[in-house]
Amino acid sequence: MYQLPNQSFLEALEHPVIQETLDALLLVLDTNGNIVSFNRACENASGYRKDEVLGRHYEMLIPEDQQKSVNTVFNQLKAGESPNRYLNEWQTRTGQRHYIQWSNSVLQDPNGKIEFIVACGIDVTAHRDTVLEMCANDKRFHDLVKISDGWLWAVDAAGIYTYVGPKISEILGYSPEQITGKPLFDLMSPAEAEKTRSFFEQAARTAAPVTGLIAVYLHADGHEIILESCGVPLISARGEFQGYRGMARDVTAHYKLEQELRESEARLRLSQEYAHIGSWEWSIDSGDLVWSDQIWPLFGYQDKSLAPTYDNFLQAVHPDDRDTVTNAIDRCLEQGARYDVEHRVVWPNGHVHWVREIGNVKRDDAGRPVRML
Repeated sequence: MYQLPNQSFLEALEHPVIQETLDALLLVLDTNGNIVSFNRACENASGYRKDEVLGRHYEMLIPEDQQKSVNTVFNQLKAGESPNRYLNEWQTRTGQRHYIQWSNSVLQDPNGKIEFIVACGIDVTAHRDTVLEMCANDKRFHDLVKISDGWLWAVDAAGIYTYVGPKISEILGYSPEQITGKPLFDLMSPAEAEKTRSFFEQAARTAAPVTGLIAVYLHADGHEIILESCGVPLISARGEFQGYRGMARDVTAHYKLEQELRESEARLRLSQEYAHIGSWEWSIDSGDLVWSDQIWPLFGYQDKSLAPTYDNFLQAVHPDDRDTVTNAIDRCLEQGARYDVEHRVVWPNGHVHWVREIGNVKRDDAGRPVRML
């Protein structure tokens, strides 16, 4: 069956490795905000089963006092705007709140129209709570050093490390003694250091807490490690800003997965181009038809001057084959027969070419056909 790249991509997301074993939350929304994919990590974080949320609006997971801001972000993503990364709370089935750090991307149809929003998330609730609580006093801070899975750190007002927890050895390959007394920016590439320095200086001016800061660090052996950091400002008894104390965690695997998902979609589009395979989707209710870039050359167009409509499709079919094509479509819609038909198309220059179409119909819960692929 020929399928839209996005449809194949969404089906790939349902693979058991992603749905059942991935630690990161993987959530896919359509442009109406309805949930179309919800993996096991999402179930664990929310307390809801997948079958309870599919087709429902994401607001069911958002506390009422945060829905307005989350809706604003959703609308920005729908419009192709930032933010690509965002932190918000989820409300679980039992009413508890979890902090989720999201990294967002969008899936577009062949015409560039956004169809789905894909969000990869990490539950940072425990991480955030630990950072906030550990600053109550130094004893509790140093006790946490012994048990924390993250790397605990402290910097002064200039960004110089005044404390480096032992976890840095596992994460970045340095000993605490090697890093204590050095600027935090020394652990980054020049470009990343400049970006992080700008963020640090802006936050320090207002003594603002740092939440969900993503930065690329350099391991002692030279390879890149992506860390997510949270921190709270240190304020003296006289109200003076003295630096930050916080925690960093390795999220490299999460961001590599995100990159692999993007590359998978790109490879699928490229393979269709090389194989001269086109894909299309026809929305039966609205009549909208979208197709991939390879459809135009199959119809004899080197540009996109032919509008993707059902009428234009039938006009491109050889007059003697139109009944064959429409009858095959009717059998697919009405009888559930597989759509598999060979027919001729007439190019704008009058040349006749043969094509084969393979497809199927998608139905709603009532069995009514809603779209054809």
